[in-house]
Amino acid sequence: TNIDAEAEWICQRSFKLKTATDSITYTQRIASALKLLQQNFEVPFISSYRKDYISPLSVAELWEIFDQDEKWAHLQSRKEKLATMIKDVRDQESSNELLDLSLLITDSQTEEELGDLYDHFQLFYGDEFRAIMRDREAAAAAPGQKRRPKRPMKRDLYSVAKRAGILDFSRAFGISAKQFGENLIEAYANHSPEDKQ
Repeated sequence: TNIDAEAEWICQRSFKLKTATDSITYTQRIASALKLLQQNFEVPFISSYRKDYISPLSVAELWEIFDQDEKWAHLQSRKEKLATMIKDVRDQESSNELLDLSLLITDSQTEEELGDLYDHFQLFYGDEFRAIMRDREAAAAAPGQKRRPKRPMKRDLYSVAKRAGILDFSRAFGISAKQFGENLIEAYANHSPEDKQ
């Protein structure tokens, strides 16, 4: 269940346990503590009156579980939003890379990993996603109804370079980061820069 997955995630991130049996015991106690926290019990109440449910956990560990529970909820929320964005783009175009991104989202365990996936999505599919959202807003607006004010254009270095066509230039100049990584993993140059004459 979701609580068991969260308990295992918290146990791996916050508790350095030496044996597998300790890990199983702590994961079960963390799951019990999470159930109590979801019932809106506070940490001092749990540590004082529900000791039998969380026996090896200290008050400091309960507070750590409380903090990690908030981080877990935030991580799951970001995963759902990114998965929805990918689904919207995938409905418009089919790409194996989008399927790979969807699988990587479910496997991501940290904010950093998810941030990297979000940046990758924005780099390659950000324009398509914004176009889809503009089309939805235009379709949702009733005739004669005022449109929302136009947002200012981005003028950061990345946006300027992208509008100038640097992505096409970089494709003609070399290989992608994914291809470079595959070359490194296999210790063989499977991918080489395209020769355009």
